[in-house]
Amino acid sequence: MTIVSTTAQRYPEVTREAFYVASLNSCIFVWQHQLQARQWRNQVVIVCGAMGYEYTHSHRTVKHLADSFAQQGFIALRFDWHGLGDSPGSELDDGRVGIWLANIASLISYAQTTWPGCGICLVGLRFGATLASLTASRLKVNHLLLWEPVVKGRAYVREMTALSRFSAQAEEHQDYIESAGFLMAASTADDIKKLNLLTESVQVSGNVLIAVRDDRPADDALLQKMLTDGVDVLQMSLPGYADMMAEPHDTIVPFSAIDSMVQWLVNSHTDLIEKNDASIAPVRSVILDSATPGVLQIQEQPHWYDDNRQLFAISTCPAAGCNPSLPAIILSNSGSVHHVGPNRVYTQIARALAALGYFVLRLDLEGLGDSCKADVARENHPYQPAAVDNIYQAMTYLMEQGIANQFIVGGICSGAHTAFHCALRAVEQNRRSLVKDILLINPLTFYWHEGMSLAIPAEAQNLHDTAYYRQSIRNLDKWKKLISGKAETGYILRYAAERCKQLMQERIKGIREVLFNQQSQLAADVKRITDLGIRIHFLLSSGDPGYDIIKSQARRTLRKGIANKTLALDVIDGADHTFSRKTRRDDMLAVISERYRNITSDI
Repeated sequence: MTIVSTTAQRYPEVTREAFYVASLNSCIFVWQHQLQARQWRNQVVIVCGAMGYEYTHSHRTVKHLADSFAQQGFIALRFDWHGLGDSPGSELDDGRVGIWLANIASLISYAQTTWPGCGICLVGLRFGATLASLTASRLKVNHLLLWEPVVKGRAYVREMTALSRFSAQAEEHQDYIESAGFLMAASTADDIKKLNLLTESVQVSGNVLIAVRDDRPADDALLQKMLTDGVDVLQMSLPGYADMMAEPHDTIVPFSAIDSMVQWLVNSHTDLIEKNDASIAPVRSVILDSATPGVLQIQEQPHWYDDNRQLFAISTCPAAGCNPSLPAIILSNSGSVHHVGPNRVYTQIARALAALGYFVLRLDLEGLGDSCKADVARENHPYQPAAVDNIYQAMTYLMEQGIANQFIVGGICSGAHTAFHCALRAVEQNRRSLVKDILLINPLTFYWHEGMSLAIPAEAQNLHDTAYYRQSIRNLDKWKKLISGKAETGYILRYAAERCKQLMQERIKGIREVLFNQQSQLAADVKRITDLGIRIHFLLSSGDPGYDIIKSQARRTLRKGIANKTLALDVIDGADHTFSRKTRRDDMLAVISERYRNITSDI
């Protein structure tokens, strides 16, 4: 199967290809961007992305950056570091820094083997720029582009540590730093602290560009170091960095900055030459060894699940083949995060369920992640109008491939919304055996419509506050803050009044439902879904409003469904909306694994 796609309107002549490249004793997941034309600039651009939460936030920009290089006649390779995204491994594995440097070296070797005589340009973002620069101090490259590089590892660790303290309550005795849902082992932090670009000298035969953000004073220490070393180096202040690193659904691609960086490289390579065909065939799938004895080996593979090769997904399944009696599981995007999920949780869910015998497809909806969209204005919107159509396209694709005829659909937040409406479409079409189960994780709304804010819906804000105060009441520091007068008492009083009003409305709804059979839309739709034989599994965080939303709109239906086992409800204590703490992600994975281990005999 050829995994090639032409991209959307901005890059009409660019194709993308997904595959794996061997690196040390493992491999890394790689995207190759290039023109369909026979001519190119004889330079391979290797894009070394950011780490941690910056990897997720900048994913969209890195994709456009690679497309932009390709549009100008370069071959661009972007990849997921080992232990991150779609690559094998874990963030807590040993020897991270050495393995990450080996990842870059492996791609250089792949490029030079595939296109003999090509030049190499390393492009790095944030800590990826640090690793790119370190590679260029050990291996000769033609060009080096560093975008807002981390110059001193100690400062980077300090930044991640501060973020860890700000974003989540640290677990006792943990041997890692957890910043915004991503992990850094203590041993890795120690290794990173030793890194300092000011003590290294790069080996670049061409020139170097240092691209810094334009919204704060630039530190020119690295520039001065390179000038002292006699390097042909330029430093540019470029716009758009903060918007690029915003929350995924709020990101704005800094096209002006991208164009400036691409043009810098074009200026050094104005001539196009005839391109030779690749001399080696890419590896299309990878087998991941389990570290747990007795657990199945699993296999991952990229797919285009539509006829036009615009819609992308990654499958995870047992290497020896799936259990034919099990439905396939489809995970839909959470917000605007690509198919690895927030904090890489979709990758973890898929690998855990594949080890139980399931075929799992982590997909990108049209306009999200690595899927394309003709309407550029709607790119990156969490609630895509074609979302349900895309899920049904994926089902059709898997049925045509002979993989499955029955499905479980799930997701977090907007992914839960998509799964819910997939079940409703099955009801409307009376497709009783198609969707067997839906997994709804922390839905914020069940009926998103055009014009709604992407923030917490207004009707859910009070319920969100309820979840927050329910947890705060057990927190001594919160009581001290209230007693000392430092809490926002005005907001608390407004919340209390609104909550009393809401509780009264819920009581009235409950009485009407019992006496006059007047159901809310949610209660009615949940009943329609379960009446068709589709089971619903609500998986909710105690710190999220999902449980209160469901109770307020479908309390009686929920109670009945749990009693007759057409509904299941699990609450993860201490978890937030995207399970940004490792211990809570582990709890969620345990609940999901246990549920789908136990229902296999019923399917």
